[in-house]
Amino acid sequence: MFITRWVGGKTVVVQVGDQLDRGDDELAIIELLEVLKLQAEKAGGGLHVLVGNHETMNAQGNFMYATDGAMEKYDRWNKVRILSTQAPGLRALDAEQAPYLFTPCLQS
Repeated sequence: MFITRWVGGKTVVVQVGDQLDRGDDELAIIELLEVLKLQAEKAGGGLHVLVGNHETMNAQGNFMYATDGAMEKYDRWNKVRILSTQAPGLRALDAEQAPYLFTPCLQS
């Protein structure tokens, strides 16, 4: 079982990148880090997520290490993100409930 809440109090954590290309659940990793970041700030701590070489490669369109499952999940996520920006009245989630939909570095 994984802890999905910030337990670090006022601790500041620096995650040094490479969240991507780690299997089919990389969007869940990004979501978890974003949720923990919000929780850390509320607790007086911090979580700083750096860009690693795999994030850079993906931003450049190089997906050679991405799994088919991760690409399919990203495609579904992107369709939801586009729909939520085109039809804001349909948006049922806010940035705290689903921060990955609102993360500027992930939006085109």
